[in-house]
Amino acid sequence: MRNLQRWSVILVFVVGIFGCIQKSSSFKPNSEPDGFSGIKWGTGFSEVKSDMVESRSASNPTEPNVKIKIYYTPKGDNLKMGEAKLDKIEYGFWKGKFAKVQITATGAENFDHLKKFLFEKYGTVDKPVQGAYPWDGSVTQIVLRYDEATKTSSLTITSTKISNQELQEMVDND
Repeated sequence: MRNLQRWSVILVFVVGIFGCIQKSSSFKPNSEPDGFSGIKWGTGFSEVKSDMVESRSASNPTEPNVKIKIYYTPKGDNLKMGEAKLDKIEYGFWKGKFAKVQITATGAENFDHLKKFLFEKYGTVDKPVQGAYPWDGSVTQIVLRYDEATKTSSLTITSTKISNQELQEMVDND
């Protein structure tokens, strides 16, 4: 049963990624980031830990005491992106390496500000894919979503390489 759940999660993840990639937009020339806010993808947590506070984590399913994904909130971070007022910025580390940023904001106005900021910085997305605005690059993947029911924007910025390594490890461990 545990293997069935794991494969279900992997299948949903792969289908979601491929669904976005097939119709996603590329970054405009010379705009693809290699990290976020001055921290490059793959930077070791030890290099930035003095500026971070743990906010949540995910454990290894076979070793519950071993955290494989840890999210941190920076101390004193400016919670703005362009004109958007952000609720939270979380920096994700997988196996001690900087791998992902998860940003949330509340309200349609902040979503519009985020979309405008991202379109200006990375290029426009012609058509949203299942309600998401994706940018897909060889170094970074970005997805902006808005949940009408909760009035919440979710912006995920991910290292393509580390995301692929994580997915490969999930497949190999099954």
